[in-house]
Parts: sequence; C-alpha cells; structure tokens
Amino acid sequence: MKNLSFILLFVWAMLPTQMIIGQFANGDFESSSSCSPTDCNESDISCIEGWWGYIPNSPSDPDAWYSYACQSNISCGDLRGIRIQGREAGEFLAATRNPYFLDDPVSTVVLQFDLLPIQSDGPDQWRVSVWGSDVATDANLTNLHFLGSQDYNGAALVCVPMEVLLEEGVNANDKLATTFDYLVFGLDFIPPVPPLPPGNELRSLSGVIDNLEGCLAFSLDIVESGCDDTVCVQLSYDSQCLSVGCPDEIGFGCLVALTLLDGQLNVLSTASWNVILSNFNYELCFDSSNPNIAQIAVQLIYTLDGQTIDETYLLPYTYGGCGQYVVSSNESWSLDEHPDFSNYQEIRVQSGNSLTIESDMTVEFCEGGKLVIEQGAELELHGTLTSVICDSICWQGVIVDGDGTSSQDYINGYTQGYFQGKPGSVIENAIVGIDLRGENGTGGIVKCEETNFRNNQIGVKFSPFTNTAYFGGQPKAYNASFRNCDFKTDMSYQECAPFVAFAWMWGVDGIPFTGCHFTREHNVVNADEVTDFGYGILSIRSGFNLVSSPERDSYVNGLGYGVRVAQYSAIKPYYVRKAIFEDCYVGLAGSFSSFGTVVENTFLMGTAPDNFQTKQSGIILTGNQTGFEVQENTFISNKTNATATFGIISDDLGDMNNVIRKNYFMGDLFAGNQAIRRNGVQNFELSRGLSYECNENYLTEASNQYGFDFFIGEYPSTTIRKSQNAFSDQGKFISTGNLFSRNNPSKGDFNATFELNFDLIDYFYFDDQPIPDLQKPKQYSGIDKRIVGTRNFCLSTYCMPPCLITVDLPLRKADFASHRTLLNTAIANNDKVASIYHKSETDGIAGLIAQYYLYDTLSYSNDSLKQWYRNMEAITGQLLVSGQLLAEGDFSQAMSTINSISTSYAMSQRQIDGLNDLKTLYSVLNASKADSLTTGQRATVLAIAIDDGSLASPPAKAVLMLNGYHFDPVYYLDVKQSRIVEPSQQDPLSNENRLHVAVYPNPATEELYISMEQEMIGDQQYVFELIDMQGKLVVQEPLNNARLNVDLKSKSLVSGIYVYRIMDDEKVLDSGRVVIK
Repeated sequence: MKNLSFILLFVWAMLPTQMIIGQFANGDFESSSSCSPTDCNESDISCIEGWWGYIPNSPSDPDAWYSYACQSNISCGDLRGIRIQGREAGEFLAATRNPYFLDDPVSTVVLQFDLLPIQSDGPDQWRVSVWGSDVATDANLTNLHFLGSQDYNGAALVCVPMEVLLEEGVNANDKLATTFDYLVFGLDFIPPVPPLPPGNELRSLSGVIDNLEGCLAFSLDIVESGCDDTVCVQLSYDSQCLSVGCPDEIGFGCLVALTLLDGQLNVLSTASWNVILSNFNYELCFDSSNPNIAQIAVQLIYTLDGQTIDETYLLPYTYGGCGQYVVSSNESWSLDEHPDFSNYQEIRVQSGNSLTIESDMTVEFCEGGKLVIEQGAELELHGTLTSVICDSICWQGVIVDGDGTSSQDYINGYTQGYFQGKPGSVIENAIVGIDLRGENGTGGIVKCEETNFRNNQIGVKFSPFTNTAYFGGQPKAYNASFRNCDFKTDMSYQECAPFVAFAWMWGVDGIPFTGCHFTREHNVVNADEVTDFGYGILSIRSGFNLVSSPERDSYVNGLGYGVRVAQYSAIKPYYVRKAIFEDCYVGLAGSFSSFGTVVENTFLMGTAPDNFQTKQSGIILTGNQTGFEVQENTFISNKTNATATFGIISDDLGDMNNVIRKNYFMGDLFAGNQAIRRNGVQNFELSRGLSYECNENYLTEASNQYGFDFFIGEYPSTTIRKSQNAFSDQGKFISTGNLFSRNNPSKGDFNATFELNFDLIDYFYFDDQPIPDLQKPKQYSGIDKRIVGTRNFCLSTYCMPPCLITVDLPLRKADFASHRTLLNTAIANNDKVASIYHKSETDGIAGLIAQYYLYDTLSYSNDSLKQWYRNMEAITGQLLVSGQLLAEGDFSQAMSTINSISTSYAMSQRQIDGLNDLKTLYSVLNASKADSLTTGQRATVLAIAIDDGSLASPPAKAVLMLNGYHFDPVYYLDVKQSRIVEPSQQDPLSNENRLHVAVYPNPATEELYISMEQEMIGDQQYVFELIDMQGKLVVQEPLNNARLNVDLKSKSLVSGIYVYRIMDDEKVLDSGRVVIK
C-alpha cells in the first residue's frame, strides 16, 4: 500500500495585473434554462445553468435568488448575474463546479469577477468570500472550507472589479482550492461590524456577481514516473495571471527551496535555488525508492506589491510505488472516487464481487502488473487499463479465471470470471490484453462491444475449454463475443515484446467477431519473416466467426496473416463473411482445416507491409481438407511494391471433391487461382478432386509479370480433378462457367503443367453465351480435351453453416444411401459419367452431414461424426477420424486408423512416409500437452513440419505454433510457357493407352499378363499396381524386362472391376481398367 505524504509550500503573494479567462460553466450567467421561479428545484438555480443555491430553501426569502436572474436587468454584464446575500439577512450562497479541480497537481488559483453592490443596512462595506466544498448544496454549512476573499468600501449600484487569490491550506488539515469539486460564493460585512440600531434584528446585505473568470498563477505538480522509482516536483509560474517581484535581500531572482521529510517531519535532505520568475519552470527529481521519504516541503519566495510575504502551506501528497488492491465488495471507480494509488502491481476482484471502472478513469499498471478476475467475479470496463508511461514497459494484462469443469451458462450468476468491455473502453500496452487462461482454470467469459485493444502483444487469448450446457451437458459455443471492437497497433507500440496477434485461440469453439477491425500500423524493425507482422486472428484447433455487423464490415489491414487457421486433431469449423482484407501478406490461410466457410470477402493486394518479402496472396488452403466453401470473394491487385500476387492457392488438398466457386479476380494478379501438389485422384471411374466453377477473371497485364487466370503446378505430382465440370441434378456434365480474362494471350488462360499425360484434364465450357468465347480456354496447357457442355447459370449456392436442419437429416441420409448404390452400379456398368456424378454427390452429402454434427448442440454424437467421416471413403475422411479419436483421448484407435489407410487405399511411398510422420506426431501429443513439448519433442515435430509436402507437415506446424514457432507461406512460381493445343477428335470421354502397355486377357480369370515395349523400359524400375473399387491396393509387383505375369488364383481376388496403374517411383505413367471373373 502507499504511504500518506504531504507537500509543504511557503508562498508570498500579490494581486494580479492581468487575468486569463477560466473555464467556468456559464461564467457570464447569460445561458438560462427557465425564467419562472416555479420551474426551479429548491436546491437548483435552474434559471442559470451550472449553478446551485448552496443553502436549500433559505427561510427568510426562498425566492430571492431568482429575482436578478429573471425579473430584473441588474448586473454588470448583459442581462443576468447571480445574487448573493449576507448572513444576517438570511444567507444566500451560490455554488458552481470548480473548473480547476485536479486529481494530483497543486495550483494557486486567481479569480476575477465584477461585483454590483445592491443594498446594505450597515456601512457601505462588502466582503465577497469564496469557499471550497465537496457537495453542491449543504443546509448545515458543514462542508465549507474558506479559500479567500476581497473587500469593497464604497457606494452601492456601482460595478466594482474584484480579484481573489484563493489561499492554500495553511496546515496539515487544510485543503487546496484545486481539491474541491465546487466553489461557493457568499457576501458579508467587513469586520468589525457596527452595532445594530435599536429595534433592528437583521441587517440587509446583498449584491450581484458577474463576468467570472480565473487562471492558475503557480502550478505545482508531483509526478511519479512509475518506471524507475523517480519522483519529480514540477513548479511553473504564469506571469499573465499574477505579476510578482523578488525581494531585495535575496538578490537576483526569487527563491525556491525543496526539502524531503519523513513521516515525523524530520528533514532528510534539503536544497534551494535562485530563479527568474519572468520565465519560470522548474523541476526537481529524486529517487523515491527509500520508503522513509513520506513528505516533500516546497518553499517559494517572491514579492507582492513590494512586500515580502511569508506564508506556509502544507499540501497532501500520496507517495507512490506499485499498489496492490483487493476488491472485496461491489465497487465503482471514477475520477472522483477511487483507491489512493497512482499505479498498481495487482488489482484482484474476489469471487462474488464486481468492479466497475467508469469512462473517466484510467488505471495504470507497473511492469508485470495484472488485474485478476476470480471465478464468479465480474469486471465492467468503461475506462482505460494501461501501463505506466515508460519506454518498453508492458503490464501483464487482465486475467479472467475460469473453472474448466463448469458450464458458462448463467445460473443465478456466472461461476466463471466475467469481463465486460463497454463502448469506449480501452486495454493497451499489455502482454495479453485479456487472457482467458486463468490462475485456476480456463473458461473465463468475455463480452466486448466497441472496446479498443491497443498496442498489446496479444489482444485476447483463449485456451482450451469445452463449454457444455448446464442442463443436458451437450457441447455448445464458447460464451464470448466481440462486436465493433478495434484491435490496433500504432506508432506508440511498446517494444517490450514483439507483436504476435490481435486474437489468439486454441481449443475453443464458436468465438464471434462481428464488425471488428484489426489494424497494424506500428513499424516492424529488421523484419525478415512474414509472421513478424503478426496475425489478425490466429486460430489453432479452434472455431470462430468473422462477419460484418449492421454498422460496419470487418476489416483486416497490414498484417502477416489476416486470419490463420491451423488444425492438428479434431476439426473446429469456422466462417468468414463480408470482411475486407487489405495489404496483408496473406489474407486468410487454412491448413488441415476442413469445414471452413469463406464467402463474400474482399482481398486487396499490391502493397506489401515491407520490402523484404514482396509476394502476397488472398487465400491459401493447405493440407487434406474437405467440406469448405470458398465462394463469391473478390480479389483485387494493384501492385506498388509487391512483385507477385495470388488470389487463391490450393496446396495438397487431398482426394475429396472440393470446389473453388464463383469468385472474382481483378487487376495485376500473378494468378487468380493456383493449385500445387495432390489435389485429386485419377482412377478413371472414381476421378475426384479439386474443380473450378463460375470464377470470373478480369486480370490486366502486368509488366514483366505473368497473369494467369488458372496456374496449375509446376510441382511434382500436381493433380486436380481430371474432369473439370459441374453437374446437373440429372448427373450430366455441364460447363464449368469460368470466365477468362482475354487481356493477355501470351500469358495463358489455363496454364497447367503435369508430370503425366494421364493427369491432363478434360475441360467443359459453354460456347453460346452473351459474351462469346470468354468460357473457352484459348491460351492454355495441360488440357487434353476441350469439351462443349451445357450452360452453367452460376447461381449463388452457398449457405452459412450449419447448412442442414434436424428435420432434413433423415432425408439427406437417405439421399446418400441412394447415391452410393447408384455409384456402385455405375462403376459395375463402366458408366464414367454416372460414377463421377454420384461420387461427387456422396462426397457433398457426407460433408454436409458431418458439418451438421460439428455444429449440433442438441444431439451431438462423436460416434456419428466419425461415421460420416468414414462415409467419405477417402484418405481425407480417415485422417479426420484419426484426429477426432486423438482429441477424444483414444490414442490406440487413432493409430489403428492411420495404419488402415495405407492398406485400404493406393498410396505412393511419399504418402506412406507422411502417414508414418503423422503417427510420430500423434505419439508426441499422446505423451505431452501440445503447448508443453520438451526440447527433444520439439526437434522431432520440427523435422516433420519442415518436410514440405508431407501430409503430416501442416498439423505439425500447428502444434509448433503453440510452442512459439511461426511459419511463412511457401510460393511456387516456376512457369512453362503456355501452348496452343487443338481440341481432341476422340470421344470426349474415352481414354488412350499413352505408353503402349498391354494388359490381357480382359476379362481375366486365372492369370493376367502385362507387357510394354522394350525400348520404354531402359534402366527405369516400374511397378504394376492393382486396385479394387474401394481404393484398396491388392497387387503391387515390379515390372521387369517389359513383362509380368500375375497369378490371380493365388491372390484370392473377388470378381469385379479393378483399376491398374503403371508406376515409376511416385509417378503414375499409365492406368486402366480390367475385369476379373
């Protein structure tokens, strides 16, 4: 706690020759709200705004103080003044707020006003007195503290200028003029007063004051730095307010003396200085870390009207240090009423109590200070929480304590700690503005509206917590909200720690950010990583919503990653809608993060935050994903310092039918869409993967840059879905509906580079459209056949999750079963169109139902969720199952699921190595918490993370982000010149044996023979693979000397259709279909 201290001030004064106008409310008394005495409250001079009758209902003449305000033009100004009346005639005192009320500084106040003496039954003598008061009205006159007076001897009804120097307290019990909320004006005779005439009981004494002004002559401030235990005494003089001289006996200049005292007024040290008052500002600083220093004595000597005046003033002062305060009852802090601390090391709101910090209150914390909201306690913030004003000093922030085993529902109050940020509130200069990982558990509640998070290393931080309904125990969204909040760093950012993120989330679900702005403006010195510029939202295994409010769109500016979503086990869905991303290195990046919805956003690029890295992208999706919606977003590039800008990058999304649909690409983008690595599988009948539909490109040619509408590859094993088309509800191919730019023929509409001819795509377009030819690729590579399809009307199709309601769930499950049956029939009948269509439908329905269970809070079932992941019948689905099992704590089943993937699906050695890496990662997570890895464990996970292209790399990076690692985006810009390819004259849906491989007999019964032309073998090592219709690898044998005989009887294969592949390392050189009976 702080020590009570005093300042001792010795001052000699004289009257001023000039005045500076003060800030009194209605000092000329001309603003009135009413002129009818019946409209006035008994304690309120309502006819003169900002003034009160200090003595309510004075018995002698309760309405007298109205008369000059309303009924008569008797004043020294225009129309009105304020009447005061002497004590013997029934006293009337007038009160107003003190415009010189100051929380800490000490000042000498000089007042100037005009007095119009009205009546005196005694001698023509008037004394105007000024008192200080802490209240506006007081019938008993117990709160008055005399401050100063001025006398007049003369005739009545003459305007007389009056000046009053408000005397400061002359002993330890007196108070300063600047410490009172109100100033009170009254009138009296000048003592001694002559005896009353015989028979008279009262004398009448009245007058009117007008044209009230004021100024500060001497100002004395005691300032604690809060940074290094330094206290400074600052003394200044205003010669325009008060003209003084210096005593001859002192010589040149006046005298200032400062003395340090202990609590018993014993002198610890003293010093004095001669000063020149014509231009006087003085500061003395000393180390206050010695707790014995309890008081400061200040002496100032000067002359007034040629006389040396020696007066002593003792001023209260609270000695600082970093206080600790416990809120053990419901409290409200304001500028007028708060604990007597300059700054704090800790404020603790105890359980069951609340603290309200009003809008006029700023609470400062020392380095490492904190505000703790215990379980069951509440903080309502209207004001400001900040650090002491020092370079590179940050406080710890607000810690909201929670109970990880309790619900966040309101049941006769909250059991969790509860923070409310009200409009205009500010949290700044903290390590973590609001930390929801409490001292005893997670789950603290936070709700903010128009709160400002400024210059914090992390604005708000969430730690793992699963909210459940109090009744029923079903999981539900985290109880938190942020509406129209501003998260910002500016040029005053304290470099006590590098900026990380405005919102940091781990292991939570459903955090809503509505109409929030995330803006980085501070300079990042010596930046060499994109992540040096921080994240707007960093979401690790978490779900959230970033959407617009009716008042404003969400806005993200100047960051390394505007939004970064990273998953490593159980999936948490997220959606981002109607947000504006401007000048970020990456607008939104999602890795291993299925079920994201990103729609109707705007991505503005071209100006990179710094010149060390000059590539930018709107959206990057990385790692096996499904169930996402990326639709109706706009990407605009107008390059200044950026050298390459990308709209959407799809990187290794896996084997599910994913769609990038109905987005708009404008300006000087390097590429509207880029796809690299494995984004699909090409198994003829089961061709599935990434497709592009209804995207509109309006790219302009950029000097010395490319400008691809679609840029596929170049990277080993890059694939997308072979059939680039949409489907009608009858299962027929319709055109993609994509529009090409046509601005720069040399750059290419669709530039795809595949390792294998087998991966060349079939592209469906519509050739009868309002603007001819914009759907037909002309400058392209990687397209085998350009095929005319039916028109795609490109209607809006997205929905905001959850996209399925409970009553429709049985219908969609029935649809899934129907399409799966038809899929098997189509495969058996070699109906390629039907098989691709029905597989697309089963993928979509399985994803829709899985999304339903992810959002369901009424009948949520982990088993149902995992089953619909399995129903996807894909590597991606099985990875989702394994991650869910790990999150549930079933490590054994998670590992078993991973083991089953390589035996159930045809995989390259590279993919199998990735599965082994994933098993290693999950083993680490089974042994340690994800954010608390040992040095050895971090090294193990880092080796996986930096193996770019491994399916385990994205989740490994997510885990390392919890351990302080950050990863920049990886760009692939290798380009092969586009070429003109004429349309194929073959059947649009037929396939050719490109490598002249013979597989016979077909159908086969006991043996299967494979042969290749001898000159094709050379020194290469080829492998023959046979895969069943469920994607399971059933035969894998080396193909040597251009021939291979497979003994089918020994393989115990069931009758049916199989797919064969000829492999060269990881490359599929040829594939086809064979029937085994």
